[in-house]
Amino acid sequence: MKIKLEQTTKHFAVQESEANALIEKAKAETNGEIVKQQIDLKNHKDYGSYFEVTIKEEFTTSRSVLENGY
Repeated sequence: MKIKLEQTTKHFAVQESEANALIEKAKAETNGEIVKQQIDLKNHKDYGSYFEVTIKEEFTTSRSVLENGY
């Protein structure tokens, strides 16, 4: 049996409002639960500031699969 337990995605945004919109969209569209959301302000020496959005979704745990089946 092969079941996806969790997924981590990273996105790029130029403005903080875009980064927040990405998180809200992920919350609305997820089939699991958002367990981590993070917005990091980074600076590139040639292109300036940008935001890196990290979203970690958890769909189920291995324990619940073993106990309940899937």
